[in-house]
Amino acid sequence: MDCIYLLLLNVFLLGIGMLILLNNQSFIFFIMGIELVIQSVISNLIFFTNLHSQQFGGIVLATFIIVFSVCEIILSLAIFITLYNRFKKY
Repeated sequence: MDCIYLLLLNVFLLGIGMLILLNNQSFIFFIMGIELVIQSVISNLIFFTNLHSQQFGGIVLATFIIVFSVCEIILSLAIFITLYNRFKKY
């Protein structure tokens, strides 16, 4: 039964992330929606890897995806701060 709850949680996270992406209000919400979708995919990847085999391939791949998403967030925030500083009004 615990497997069903984890899959429902991942579907819920994916749905919330997609709703945020579709109702794009601002740049920060867009990045937050992308992160929710990525975290849902990573969680499913680790779950199915541990369910079907005891190898660490899925966990290693999930680690690379997490590192990639952190780099994405850093670049997105740098772009946001640069644009804010360029167009802010006193």
